[in-house]
Amino acid sequence: MTWIRTHSGEQFNLLDADAETVKLLDIVQALSHICRFGGHTKEFYSVLQHSLLVGEIVFGAAASEEAALVGIGKLVRTALLHDASEAYVGDMVRPLKHTTDMGEQFRKIQEPIEKVISERFDLVYPLPDIVLKADDIALMTEARDLIDDDTDRWDLIRKDIAPLRARISPIAHFKEVRQQFIRAWVSFGGGDVGETDMQ
Repeated sequence: MTWIRTHSGEQFNLLDADAETVKLLDIVQALSHICRFGGHTKEFYSVLQHSLLVGEIVFGAAASEEAALVGIGKLVRTALLHDASEAYVGDMVRPLKHTTDMGEQFRKIQEPIEKVISERFDLVYPLPDIVLKADDIALMTEARDLIDDDTDRWDLIRKDIAPLRARISPIAHFKEVRQQFIRAWVSFGGGDVGETDMQ
């Protein structure tokens, strides 16, 4: 068996993903329950809130050349769903994902899913530089605020990228972060998100 049952009841095939089985609210539901950094944070901080932060950073860079070419709405939506594949395959901590054979195999499964999600929601694929940089800025800020003020000891942290000045306040309840995400998605042209029984 290579499929999982999603929150909405879809059968999502991990090795042969079908765009018709990709539902935004399944992604929102799952990412609101997955904690960043493998759960090693001072407080619960979801991948969904991380995605919101990356979207905010991209929006703040609206004057970029990429925004002029693609449109800021599409770039922000891409940022909001840059980790959407984790709703289906989960997350792998960065040292494993980027430095081991296991991580390479994981990425071979993850990348086709990322492509299908991008096609389903008309996102930019592969991820543009503006989103990748925003992801690194978010990582630096999260590492400082949620784990350890001394990030100099972290081998995989981008030393050339500064964290945001503002400190992160984790959103306590997953329903609140889901509502914020859906408002952002609609605001930046994502359209109707549909309905589901989200618990």
